[in-house]
Amino acid sequence: MFMNEIKIIVENCNNISYGELMLEENKLNIKYGMNGTGKSILSTAISLISQGSDLTELKPFGSNEEVVPAINLSKNIQVVKVFNEEFVHIVRMI
Repeated sequence: MFMNEIKIIVENCNNISYGELMLEENKLNIKYGMNGTGKSILSTAISLISQGSDLTELKPFGSNEEVVPAINLSKNIQVVKVFNEEFVHIVRMI
């Protein structure tokens, strides 16, 4: 892992039981893939954790109380900008 990389580990967030990814600090990080692969869940989890918010809204459907959504980052992330449907709606209103 390089100094300007952030390692992210995501567990029990919606359809993601476990996943790891790397982001490059101070760069535009684009993640793409087929629908339903968890891209939006990853961005939501990273955004929530950067704001200090709870991840319970990402709890997998039908899971028991022992399953807890979690995300671990190798470095703190202060600002997250997510290009999603909400972002597009806001931009259209401007």
